[in-house]
Amino acid sequence: MPLSVRRRGSAGPLLVFVHGWGFSSGIWDEVLARMQHRYRCLAVDLPGFGRSPPLACEYSLSVIGRELLDELPADALWVGWSLGALVAMQAALQRPAAVRALVLVAGTPSFVQRAGWRHGVAPAVLDGFRRDLKRDYRRTLGRFIMLQVRGSQAAREVGQALRHKLVQAPPPRTDVLAEALDVLQGTDLRHALGGISCPVTVLLGERDTLVPAPVSEDLHSLCPAWRVEVIPRAGHAPFLSHPELVCDRIAGAAGESP
Repeated sequence: MPLSVRRRGSAGPLLVFVHGWGFSSGIWDEVLARMQHRYRCLAVDLPGFGRSPPLACEYSLSVIGRELLDELPADALWVGWSLGALVAMQAALQRPAAVRALVLVAGTPSFVQRAGWRHGVAPAVLDGFRRDLKRDYRRTLGRFIMLQVRGSQAAREVGQALRHKLVQAPPPRTDVLAEALDVLQGTDLRHALGGISCPVTVLLGERDTLVPAPVSEDLHSLCPAWRVEVIPRAGHAPFLSHPELVCDRIAGAAGESP
């Protein structure tokens, strides 16, 4: 299926950017503006978000990964944020030769709390989002934004930027939002991480209430070779509050790619 892709830059290593739940590729505009002079940047709208059409089949992580891998060039570094981090990990598992390296921003193999995994969102929170989507999806997305920035540096400015990105893009259908929420809640890649053979960098926010910084300890235990960094005072969207640092880490990961 044809996906909507923002293309910036004409030379250098190839970078693929995957957005998070409720948003679109426009969330990466500031990062693309900083990186397009040295890299070929592709920011994709996930199926059913932005200007990409919804899937004609089951909305699952494996199907999303396949659609992106079939649409995008191989041999790229993938940068995924939140839900996009799960998609990027899935792509690296499904087609290792296509993914040179991963940068996972607020990324975790399990977004929700499970047995043996306490550093995540309580399932009841996502249950509430799913219930409220049917009543007022805009208000639900607004609550999601509040959780992303709560207690973080520049919370007001980052919150405003996130809300601005929401109104800039075509509104997602509520059924797509609910299906993507099911992916967030139902995915647990912990036992598959050993199948990711490329270099991985994880960037976490010290004050992230959705993907808490202590998840770094779990990731170190599961994948000792991964590079995990906690960004001081950042929330769930450190590429908005700390764009220079995040771009620097992406550049470093691109330089390390085999």
